[in-house]
Amino acid sequence: MFKTKRRWDNTGRRIVIPIINPILDQFWVDARLFLEESGYRIPSKFNPDWKPTNEAERRQAISRLPRPFLISAVRLKDNVPVILKSVEIDSPEFEISVLFSSPPLSLDPRNHCIPVYGVLKFGSHAILILPILRLFWDPPFDTVGEVLECFRQIFEGVQFMHQHFVAHRDCTIMNVMMDPTKMYPEGYIPERPYMKVDCSGHVSPSCTRTACWPRYYLIDFGHARRYDPADGIPSEPILRGADRTAPEHSKPVATFECNPFPTDIYYLGNMLREYFLDTKAHCNPTRIGLDFLRPLVTDMVKENPSERPTIDDVPSLNWGINHILFLSPTSLDA
Repeated sequence: MFKTKRRWDNTGRRIVIPIINPILDQFWVDARLFLEESGYRIPSKFNPDWKPTNEAERRQAISRLPRPFLISAVRLKDNVPVILKSVEIDSPEFEISVLFSSPPLSLDPRNHCIPVYGVLKFGSHAILILPILRLFWDPPFDTVGEVLECFRQIFEGVQFMHQHFVAHRDCTIMNVMMDPTKMYPEGYIPERPYMKVDCSGHVSPSCTRTACWPRYYLIDFGHARRYDPADGIPSEPILRGADRTAPEHSKPVATFECNPFPTDIYYLGNMLREYFLDTKAHCNPTRIGLDFLRPLVTDMVKENPSERPTIDDVPSLNWGINHILFLSPTSLDA
């Protein structure tokens, strides 16, 4: 049932890489027929009777999205590529995903939570129908204005979540995505985002961010929690995400709980510091000077969480000029 692709190591020994992992992929194997009946076609490799006919098919089949609960699919009614995500129905992630994808919150332009196109229920799981998004820093940023507009949207999105008493708790580098439809109108293979849909070569953006101003989204609410303001300031057991450097998570403390909202502020500030100030890993290092953001970042990553600004305070801080949340994209072509 489970096909494999064979490779060889430096000693000539065969390495067998499974196309289907019998543990991680079994959910999608079981759900395949249900999804087809519901109007979604998933990759052929999840069909137990499928066999690759050539090396290109094998190479594509062995490619996968970063997490086993994510797969690509095609919506049959209009042939639109989508992403399917499996989550437990009885989970905060499902609750929060649906909350921000339902009116009236879904109609608010400040909402930057990934939209859920639909929900399918399969056993104890919900299958979320999601758009195809791209890592927000791919391709690299080319101007100051492009970086500022991106973080304007990220800050706006986290502010919107916080104003509705939801802490993301993992708003880090891999959980910010970009709508690629304007920059990549011909699409690409979701599992291989560098490759054209027909595998004929590498994909390139058709325009710059400055020419199309993409929309940015927050994803992955697996750590997110919603709180009741009537209960006062939340104190939540520490749950470390991708960024494990938050001081309140790393120092020996008497209690292993903290308020998650200031930690979100730390994550955002540290993302700016680590990838756009201390290094320029995701932008053009010869053109982009973002040191005027350092006072803001310094406040956002203060060791004492209570001394950090709230997300409502961030745009009003004196950090050079009031870029974030107030300037229009057309004024940011620096």
